[in-house]
Amino acid sequence: MTGAAGCSLTESLLAYAACLKELRRDLDRHGVQGPLERCIGFFMGFRRVLGVEDAKFLAKYGLLADLERVTGVDLWSARRAGAPYAAILCGAAGAILDAVDEASRRLTPAGARRLVRHILDSAYEHYLAEEERGRVDRAAECAYRRYLEEEGRGWEALGQGG
Repeated sequence: MTGAAGCSLTESLLAYAACLKELRRDLDRHGVQGPLERCIGFFMGFRRVLGVEDAKFLAKYGLLADLERVTGVDLWSARRAGAPYAAILCGAAGAILDAVDEASRRLTPAGARRLVRHILDSAYEHYLAEEERGRVDRAAECAYRRYLEEEGRGWEALGQGG
């Protein structure tokens, strides 16, 4: 599964986990999985009521608020290679939510729950792993490009042109 900026689900999970690890290296399973689980749960619960894009927007920014509490870092001020961590995490979350949305339309509810559990477990495994630096950099760049694309589309839809 690949999103708009060409980010795979695996790359997006890697970007999410690597950013968290760079911000705080002592998180437990709940610290890594909890914010993402709440983000996915909000999205899944409200996408039919609010629409996919609005539910995704609110879920992503709820995730950022959760992550700021977990890490104790202002994610818009802290930067990775010049890009705000918040932007990278928003891009990664957008790709993850798109993958969950697409897959859940084809799966039974039980299958969708198993998929979400596997995504959460994968995020924590990436957090614990020592990933190759170049791979992490590529995943973070992809997530940031995705954020920029999504933000550009959002401003265009509002008639503001970015």
